[in-house]
Parts: sequence; C-alpha cells; structure tokens
Amino acid sequence: MGAFRMSSEQGGFSSRIRPVFVTVLVTVLAATLFSLFASFHWVFDLFTHFRVQYVWVFLSCSLAFGWLRQFRWVVVATLGLGINLPACLPFFIAQGKPLDVRRSSSDLRLLSFNLLSSNLKETEVLAVLRESEADVVLLMEVNHRWQQALAELKDLYPHQRIKSREDNFGIALFSRKPLDSVSVEMFSGVPSIVASWHEQGQPVILVGTHPVPPIGSMESASRDSHMMGLASYLAETTRPVIVAGDLNTTPFSAVYQDFIEQTTLRSSALGYGLSPTWGRPLWPLAIPIDHVLVSIDFEVLDFRVGGNHGSDHQVLIVDLRLRESPDE
Repeated sequence: MGAFRMSSEQGGFSSRIRPVFVTVLVTVLAATLFSLFASFHWVFDLFTHFRVQYVWVFLSCSLAFGWLRQFRWVVVATLGLGINLPACLPFFIAQGKPLDVRRSSSDLRLLSFNLLSSNLKETEVLAVLRESEADVVLLMEVNHRWQQALAELKDLYPHQRIKSREDNFGIALFSRKPLDSVSVEMFSGVPSIVASWHEQGQPVILVGTHPVPPIGSMESASRDSHMMGLASYLAETTRPVIVAGDLNTTPFSAVYQDFIEQTTLRSSALGYGLSPTWGRPLWPLAIPIDHVLVSIDFEVLDFRVGGNHGSDHQVLIVDLRLRESPDE
C-alpha cells in the first residue's frame, strides 16, 4: 500500500509539472522558429539574439522530460537544441591561440565601453580607464558632461578625438599611440571614429562605431544600413582592421552575419565564451551586443568582460597581437 501511495504521489507530481515544461518548451521552440525568418522582418530578427538562453531551456527541458519519461518531448527539445547550439559552440571552442599569450610591450590592448550618457559615476569610470593599461580606449554615449570629465585623461591619452552629442550617440577615441589620421565618418546619421596608426611597422585601421538600437522598423533599417555601409567602407582596404563598439546586435542576427561575411572579420570573443555585455538588470535575458571584430592579421591573446561601473553595458578589454608581415 505504501509503494502504491508513493507511486501515485510521483504520478501526481509528474502530471502537475509536465504542462509547465511543455508550455516553456513550445514557447521557446516558437521563438526559435521565428528567428529563422530574421532576414524577412525586423521583429523576427529580435528572436535571434537569445540563442544562449534557448540552449539552456532546451537542455533543461530535455533532461526534465527524460526524467518524466516523456520521450517524444525529449525529441522536440533535442530538435530545438540542434537548431541553436551550432551558433553558440564556436565561442566555446578553442580557436588555436598563440603559444605565447603573455602580453608584451608590442601588443595592443583595446578597451571598449558604452558609458551610458546618464551614468554619474565619472570618478569610478576614470579610475577604471587609468588602471586598465589600455593602449586605445573607445567610449560611447559621450555627451558634453562626459567630455568634460574625460578631459582628465589627457596626460595618459594625449591623442584624442571626441564627437560629443546629447542623443546617446556621442563617441570618443583615446590613444597612447600617435595617430597617423583620425576622422569622424557618418553612417546612417550617427558618427563613427576612424583612426589609423602604425603597429609594429604596419598600418592599422580602427573603426569605433555605435549604430542605433533596433527598437522599431525604422531603427532596425537604420542599424542594418549602418552596418552594411561600414562593410562597404572597409571593402577596399587591405590593411589590418579592427571594428569595435556597441553594435546593438548579437553574433546571431542576420545583419551581423552578413557583415562578417562581407568584411571577413572575426569576433575576438571566439574561444572565450559568450559573456553578456548588456541587460544586466534583466540578467536571464542579458545578451552580447558589444564587440571587437578583427581581421585575420591579428591574434587574440585575451578577451574579457569587466564591470558595468554605473552603465547598462559592461567593459570589454581585448589584447591583440599583430601577426608578422609576410615581407618581414
């Protein structure tokens, strides 16, 4: 009788919990299927950004349905896992890192950070920038108040270009290294900074950029136009290239993948995981929208995500090493 009671209790628990997992699974499967149509409408593209979350949900559901012996649902969860997992795996698989990853004086450290224009922690941010030992710093959402605060960095970063704005699209570049050239280029109405200098005798181009967020059809079209315009801008160059900034897209979106295909750049995060850089207050839904993309000319020595320091974004710090020129 005791065994029968226990079996009945287990069956009752299973019948109560199964609908919950079914609802979650079907919802996330629908989101996954919507994401497959990202190229056709901006709303579908929004569903592409959460592939890491989808992987965890499908994996959890697969294990749960296996425990409940609901094997047809295990098959459905495995199908969803198979759609999303391949897009995430390259970021967790070693990418053939250089044998010597110790940073030397000839290597390049880049820091990229969306400050958040309303962020009032100027002292904390300035301390982080000073302690970072970055050679080049790219900052976004630089307004007049931030421009005044950042003036304190002139001793550490004598080479600067600042385009402040009050609409969240101000941008600034600070460099220890003398710059051969630096200019402000407009893509879809918002400024990007293009700088060049010589790294180990080779000319290097850095583009710091910040497209608008895709919060509507017009904004999504503007972001996509911005990214494709930048791809065309870079099409003719044969120099080593770095593109950094808050791109307002994850590696899973159609426009990101088109940009990567056209420029042949690669994410410096490959092999270092998929750490979310935006959305910390909504941690389960936080996503990686800040990027440092590099041409094949660079080896990535290190990639890390730092704190937010009052912003809604995290700091990115990337150590790069320029490969030797074939002529050397």
